Amino acid sequence: MQNILVVESNIDSDLEEDVSLLHHLSTQRYLTPHQKNPSAYIYNSSNLVQLSSHKFKQLFRTTHESFQRLVTLIQDDTIFHNSSRFKQRDPAIQLAVALA
Repeated sequence: MQNILVVESNIDSDLEEDVSLLHHLSTQRYLTPHQKNPSAYIYNSSNLVQLSSHKFKQLFRTTHESFQRLVTLIQDDTIFHNSSRFKQRDPAIQLAVALA
C-alpha cells in the first residue's frame, strides 16, 4: 500500500511539473531571444535591391539576379495589372511576398 502511495505521489509531482512547463511555454512567444524582421520595410522596391546578397538569399531563397530574371519574365502578365480602383503592388513586391 505504501508503494502505491509513493507511485501516486510521483505521478502527481510529474503532472504538476508538466502543467507548470505547459503554462510557461504557453506564456512565452519565443523560447530563445528573437530579433524582429522588419518585413514591411523589406517589401519596398528600393529596399529589395539594397539587401545584402546573404540576407536576400536567406529571405527569398534565390539570388538578386535570378529574382530579377523572374520579375522580367512575369511582369507583363495580365495577372499583375487590373482595372480596379485599388492599384496592385509592383510585380517584384508580389513575387517577394510569394517567395518569402
